[in-house]
Amino acid sequence: MTLPKRGSRVVEVDGRAFRWMIRARPGEAAAAGEAVMTVAVELAEAPRGTLVVDCGITRPDNARWPHQTAVTPKVVRAAITRALGQGWEPERPGVFTSRYQLIPDAP
Repeated sequence: MTLPKRGSRVVEVDGRAFRWMIRARPGEAAAAGEAVMTVAVELAEAPRGTLVVDCGITRPDNARWPHQTAVTPKVVRAAITRALGQGWEPERPGVFTSRYQLIPDAP
């Protein structure tokens, strides 16, 4: 899987550039507040493996429990660092899933 350049952002961790994104529009379950928000991450150049970060909260734009929690580059850097420590190898093909619990902000 290769993330599109349009709609994605780049962060640097340990001297390597990573591209990340959250889906622009929620899927049906995410919109209903029944699924957690995920962030997809891969190397910016020569992507091979994909990291899927489970944020442990619903999307802010869900219908049941709207909130103001933002996923910032700082949060993504921390999630990538944690996943690398858990054994994610971005050069290895495949999907690696990691959880990085966010605390929802009040609406």
